[in-house]
Amino acid sequence: KDGFVEKDKRGKHLNHKKLDSDIKNGVRAHINSIPRIESHYLRSQTTREFIDGGKSLAHIHRDYVNLCKQNNLPFAKIDIYSRIFNREFNISFFIPKKDQCSHCEAYKNADEVQKVMLDENYQLHLHEKELSRIEKTKDKIFASNTSNQTTVLCYDLQAVLPTPRGEVSVFYYKSKLSTFNFTISNIVKSSTYCYVWHEGEAHRGVNEIGSCVLRYLSTECDDQNVIFYSDNCAGQNKNKFMISLYLYAIAKLNIISITHKFLVVGHTQNEWDSAHSVIEKQIKKSLKSGPIYIPSQYVTLIQIAKKTGTPFTVEQLSSEDIYDIKDISKNIGDNYTLNTNGEKVYWNNIRIVKVEKCNPGIIFYKNTYKNDEFMKINVNMKKKGRRSSGIPYNIKLSYAEKPKITENKKRDLLSLCDSNHIPKVYHSFYKNL
Repeated sequence: KDGFVEKDKRGKHLNHKKLDSDIKNGVRAHINSIPRIESHYLRSQTTREFIDGGKSLAHIHRDYVNLCKQNNLPFAKIDIYSRIFNREFNISFFIPKKDQCSHCEAYKNADEVQKVMLDENYQLHLHEKELSRIEKTKDKIFASNTSNQTTVLCYDLQAVLPTPRGEVSVFYYKSKLSTFNFTISNIVKSSTYCYVWHEGEAHRGVNEIGSCVLRYLSTECDDQNVIFYSDNCAGQNKNKFMISLYLYAIAKLNIISITHKFLVVGHTQNEWDSAHSVIEKQIKKSLKSGPIYIPSQYVTLIQIAKKTGTPFTVEQLSSEDIYDIKDISKNIGDNYTLNTNGEKVYWNNIRIVKVEKCNPGIIFYKNTYKNDEFMKINVNMKKKGRRSSGIPYNIKLSYAEKPKITENKKRDLLSLCDSNHIPKVYHSFYKNL
């Protein structure tokens, strides 16, 4: 009447339909029932939770609807389910992938002004990446001449292998037993050792990784200069415990020297990637014909995975094969933080470490592949009157008894046995965990 357009009143009424709180709580309960898995790549860098990437959100919603129908309960449509999943939970689908380089990604996504500021460090990063690859190529050529008494190896832990595993919907909503596969590859001979165990026998940490490395050094590296390549995982590879293990190995075994070269973060493509890829391909092929119920089935699949050349050598480990690697450092020395010049050692910056039989108790290290000269750490340097006891005669075992899996995981696994989703022939294995 007065010539003004009346305001839009859509949505302003009080007659909104509200979703029953029981339905919302049912959605939340279903999402909480999905087991979380630990990211092999992002264990300590994020608070985000991960669930198995084998299903999509639409697939999970269909399972939720079917469950509600079975129990004669009302259910939410996918838009409500998706809204609660995305807004109330910090969850991502976990799909194993190659590491992304944070330096390269930051530079790539920067604007022109930021790139000018980042350019110097970025160019140094690229140069270090190229130097590391050149270094590895030179080592391979040098080791191919057997008269040089040099063995070049790379090692890594494969992403967790869960059991039971297969296209059975109920498996997705149950906690699974984790199986671990630690691989050591001889780059020149194109041979790979796989050390396999499950969490009912041992965990996955420096004690387990170090025990595998010591086992390999004891049998495959007699009278050799050993060169390792690996990624920069501080919890497993780049720490004083592993370096003290190397000092122990050269003192106790017939090994001339051990050098460990850490590849540049984000550019750690290595021979282990190929081995793990071959194994995963064999596992996926096997899953087409049926589920994998127990860890020993993974052992068989790994043994037959490589179709050409030398097959993978597989050793199954138990808790009795795991040594207390952390205890070695207490006996070998107490100084890992100051070099012989009195300078603080930043382990995160180290690119190369080396120990030699002819220089017991000395760690040689470089912070860049560009340096020709090594800096030194004397682990026996006395600090505040403490004295190291030297190389221990016998290292002790890490486990007095087999570790227990969590109660929730044990309950889930036994429920799959009770429902016969796991065949009876495998029940005793899970009951004895």
